[in-house]
Amino acid sequence: MNMRNRLMWGALLCFLWFAGLAPSISDAIVQSTLEGPAPFSASWVRDQLNANQDTGGPQLSEEDEAIFSRLAALELEENERVTALWNIVDEETRSQAKAQIAAVPPLKYAVDPRFFDPLTPSIVRRLIEAYGFALKTLPQTTNDLRGQEGDQRTQLLTILSLIHHRMLSKDQASMVLSGALELLELQTERKSLEVQLRERFQDLSAE
Repeated sequence: MNMRNRLMWGALLCFLWFAGLAPSISDAIVQSTLEGPAPFSASWVRDQLNANQDTGGPQLSEEDEAIFSRLAALELEENERVTALWNIVDEETRSQAKAQIAAVPPLKYAVDPRFFDPLTPSIVRRLIEAYGFALKTLPQTTNDLRGQEGDQRTQLLTILSLIHHRMLSKDQASMVLSGALELLELQTERKSLEVQLRERFQDLSAE
């Protein structure tokens, strides 16, 4: 599948998300994350399986290892896309946007934080509302490191601020939209893999 087709599918996914899925599950997600059990974690499943191997517990199959390997790769790819989005403007403009994060309207929809960063769908929506639907390839970056805990969320909030305060050029906005759609596609694949793990190891998570 070429880049153009991938972005078209990403746009369709966003449309379906905003038009139907998000409003119907938003309240349920908020309630479940506040009152439900601890979020399902692929790393927790791996730790449990590794701990159980010495006591005759379930072993990781080749398929399981492939899922965990892909999840690790997806994490790096997501971090790279966020870093590329972050680098779309110069440091001075980023600082101005970061200082004005408090003025950005709150997110309209809640999403399940176990699978999606709740900021990514809002970035896509607000970009289209503010700049229209135009795509231009977002360059790759060699910086694929997460950095300190919380950095990624701050980066995405800063990008939202850039959009809200109209601090992007049209070309920059089209690249941010392209990168955000790619990021959402990566998050969607990660959700699918997490669901597979949940189904395969639901007995572990119930212990």
